[in-house]
Amino acid sequence: ILRAAADYMIPIRAADPFGACRPYRVLLITDGAEVCNDDLNSPDHPVNVARQLFMDNNIPVYVVGLSVSAGTRGGLNAIATAGGTDVGAPGGDSAFFVDDPITFSAGLSDIVADSLLVEVCNDLDDDCDGAVDEGFVKFCDRPNNINTNTLCLDPGERICDGVDDNCNNQTDEGLLNRC
Repeated sequence: ILRAAADYMIPIRAADPFGACRPYRVLLITDGAEVCNDDLNSPDHPVNVARQLFMDNNIPVYVVGLSVSAGTRGGLNAIATAGGTDVGAPGGDSAFFVDDPITFSAGLSDIVADSLLVEVCNDLDDDCDGAVDEGFVKFCDRPNNINTNTLCLDPGERICDGVDDNCNNQTDEGLLNRC
């Protein structure tokens, strides 16, 4: 299944104009051990495919084991580690092991949250939509010779000078009575 995911996702990511920014993820959910290919030297061994997805294509591989035996966990952890994921599971596991629906739901929520892109005021296109810092009000700081709206934090009005020193379309707000 990992080979099929790699064969499908790698060309799509390569053709995506936002591929370097847009997150791609593989989520492997299994109820048992890998038994299809036990040759660690094979490029199709799941650990090697997970490594190829992550190292060569920046596509992390998350592994969720549903009610798996203790003997199965090592192999699934190896796949998750090669896939570049560490979900912070108890016991230092790289894979996420669950035995009940509540834990399963919480684990999936963490994985999905890791994939969401949220714009942050930092002069970068954090959500891969081609726009930078959209939705944020930016400020200037004229007393410090920053005359364009490039600051994410409002420096406030510090000088009572009849000038909009922070470029927020208000003049000397908070200072007028002190002037």
